[in-house]
Amino acid sequence: MKTTIRKLIQIPYTFVLMNLAAVAGLYCFARGHEGFWNSVPMGTQQPQGLRHV
Repeated sequence: MKTTIRKLIQIPYTFVLMNLAAVAGLYCFARGHEGFWNSVPMGTQQPQGLRHV
């Protein structure tokens, strides 16, 4: 019974999280930020050995 309820709750939970990520990305784009998930600010160099994909 618990697994059935967990599976039923997981679908809307995933949908809400995906929409939240889209809204956060849109907000950062509208404010002119390079990206929400980037740890390196714009205009700075990345440490050697890391590649930005």
